[in-house]
Amino acid sequence: MKGVIPGWWLLLLLLAHGLAQASWDGSGAEAVSLSGRWALLYDPQKRLTLADLETHAVAARFVTQSGHPGLGYRSGVVWLRLELERPHAAIPIWWLELQSPTLDTAILYQRRADGSFRQAVAGDQRASRDQDVHYRNPLFRLELPEGQTSTVYLRLESRNPISFAMLLWPPERFVSAVNELLLLHGLILAAFVLLILSNLWLYIASRDATFALFSLFTLANLLTMLGNEGYLPYYLLGGLSGPKDLLGTLTCIWAPVLGAGFQVHYLGLLRTPELAGATRWGMVSMLLAALAASLNTLFPEWEWRLLYQSWTLLCGVVLLLLAVGLGVQGLRRARVLAAVQAVYLVTLALRMGRNLGWIEAGLLVDNALYLGMAAYALVMSSAVSRSYENLRRDKELAKSEALALAQRNEQHLEAVVAERTRALEATVAQVQAALSLERHAREEQRHFLATVSHELRTPLAVIDATAQNLEIDHEDGDPAALERYRKILRATERMTRLISSSLDEQHFGLLRSVAQMRETATAPLLHDAASSARVLGETHVIRVEESRLPASLHCDPELLLLVLRTITDNAVKYTPAGTRVVLGGWADDEGVKLQVSDDGPGIAAEDLPRIFEPNYRGRSAGDKAGTGLGLSLAQRMMQMQGGSIAIASTPGAGCQVTLLLPRLPLRRA
Repeated sequence: MKGVIPGWWLLLLLLAHGLAQASWDGSGAEAVSLSGRWALLYDPQKRLTLADLETHAVAARFVTQSGHPGLGYRSGVVWLRLELERPHAAIPIWWLELQSPTLDTAILYQRRADGSFRQAVAGDQRASRDQDVHYRNPLFRLELPEGQTSTVYLRLESRNPISFAMLLWPPERFVSAVNELLLLHGLILAAFVLLILSNLWLYIASRDATFALFSLFTLANLLTMLGNEGYLPYYLLGGLSGPKDLLGTLTCIWAPVLGAGFQVHYLGLLRTPELAGATRWGMVSMLLAALAASLNTLFPEWEWRLLYQSWTLLCGVVLLLLAVGLGVQGLRRARVLAAVQAVYLVTLALRMGRNLGWIEAGLLVDNALYLGMAAYALVMSSAVSRSYENLRRDKELAKSEALALAQRNEQHLEAVVAERTRALEATVAQVQAALSLERHAREEQRHFLATVSHELRTPLAVIDATAQNLEIDHEDGDPAALERYRKILRATERMTRLISSSLDEQHFGLLRSVAQMRETATAPLLHDAASSARVLGETHVIRVEESRLPASLHCDPELLLLVLRTITDNAVKYTPAGTRVVLGGWADDEGVKLQVSDDGPGIAAEDLPRIFEPNYRGRSAGDKAGTGLGLSLAQRMMQMQGGSIAIASTPGAGCQVTLLLPRLPLRRA
């Protein structure tokens, strides 16, 4: 077993190398992306014909698009119109690839010189003998005349997500790109097969159900990958006509159930009295949902598929939170599981976003879920195997110590053993005394956040429960009183959410040494801050102005959300009732700027130079509660992200707080 574990890490390095190789070579100048070179026409009733598309009225309905097709789940037919020119004068033949193995039917119509159209078909519902090119993705051969524009129509029909990249390949470059992608998928396949076999061997040796569940989960992920990437339907079932994605769909449905069963067994949730009941209910609900989703494959409706995917994602988040909670309580194996589970859920969310058309398809996005599966399987297999090795090593060590003790007893060395024991105890006592201060400091640091979080949750739970009871008891009573109870509930909900997201040992942003920067949607951050502030000031007019707001920005979302909440809360806290508070933003040459403005009394000129000093409170603070730390912490969190914060105010004319996050430097090709 010791020789297998290093092999897993070697496979992980090979996976990273394969992905890097595919990423570097797959985006060369030889392959031409058709992003932004196509127009869309949606035909929900499937009534349009090729002749209809040539009429002026229908042709005018095509809408030019940007990026790759990301149309989400759709019924009916989607028509794409491409106006293509030969990218390279010396290459007359090109291959058009639609990088989506799950397209049911794809028909290409290319206009000939005489005005007629050549037709070619592809798709996973077509038998291989009926397709012009037998390949796992729809692939069409195009002959592009030099110096002329060639009109191409694509008729797409699929019950699966229509989200994919379109590339125009020279034949030789296409062959090399396929080989590179096969290398990446082959490494992932090899990792899965090795993990399945090694964990089956461990199950046979130990009869521990953890290894069996992990093997089944890994096998389901492997079949899901082979099904979704077209290897099963195109190369194993290519001779059949009709839907061939049933096996991949079923494994995709049952993989989360097997994964949840493995995590429950690995964490021992059924052996924990406080969690056993809820765990059984959760597993039963996942089984019923998987059965319903399996039956739905007979009468597929995309709404049910999306609902099931959302449900499994929610269950995964719940298991992640349980693992985080157990990890905070000291269960080491739970920390490892929480880390890889978080990575897996992020890749699963990326996959769902791509299926819905929210995230543009591409090599990294298309393979992120499989890499997440492989990373999850490699790390967790190593962790489970390490637990088994530790148990075996402890058992062998205990046997050897017992044998040594028996030998010493036989040789009548009790006196020597007693003397050495006393010496050892004295040494241990000295070491413990020397390390007591360090241990105390570490324990105090580790338990501080957990203690604060626990002490805050207890009274919040009491307040929340009491407010809920009051709300129920006064549903038919005084509306004003009922609204007060609901205000208490909203406030406790906000505090609970703040504790869960910010006072957690692993998530508290102020304890980070490095910001966790990533591309983040902008509007939800502002709406969250506005929603939180409304609890403090229901008479204030708080709104989010999205007209100039950029769609996304590069930031640490947790840190930026804390900054926005602090500033918005201050705007409500230090302004009179009825004040208007506006959250907005824009992008310029400096970067992305977010602004919170109000029309309150403003800040005195003598207070502005010291506004970011810790514990400083201006004259306008009055008797309002506060420590004077909010703005100084906000400035520190902006600096951690490479940004800045500025405040402008005119007494009597309001205040404007501006956050600046600079643009990312352009990378050289």
